[in-house]
Amino acid sequence: MPTAGQIKKAEFFGKTIEQSARKQKTQSNREFKEKKMKRLYIAALLFAVAVALCITSTVVTSRVEKEVGEPLEKTIDFFEKGEIGRAVENFSAAKQNWDDIKETTAVFASHSSVDELDEQMTLISALLSEQSDDFLPQSALCLLKVQNLCDGEKVTVKALF
Repeated sequence: MPTAGQIKKAEFFGKTIEQSARKQKTQSNREFKEKKMKRLYIAALLFAVAVALCITSTVVTSRVEKEVGEPLEKTIDFFEKGEIGRAVENFSAAKQNWDDIKETTAVFASHSSVDELDEQMTLISALLSEQSDDFLPQSALCLLKVQNLCDGEKVTVKALF
């Protein structure tokens, strides 16, 4: 039969083992929560990066619309009025702006759209120098391609996911 001292000793060691088990459980719960929080922070960071890229894409494509689309519209207007000199001047500005921003645009927009727009700008340049009758329809097509490029890159929920 165990003595009172042995019983107390066994109870003490039993409590110690229980306390140790509780400590381990608490510690493993804390580690689990820390891992879960790390994952949450990483997910939030990745979401922020995705939103930042969408906003940057929108800024870049709106720049295309402003710096290429607007001078191209003026070019068409001046050509229709018969002011060929001003039309050439505005188209030169649009072409120069396009040459400056097309590489940056290709990073954020569809490469095929950028290539098509680049080919269209080259064609229009040749047609304008020849003062061809095909200049107006091809310019309108180019303007449409600029608008489609910009519309296709708007920030939407679909673009994010």
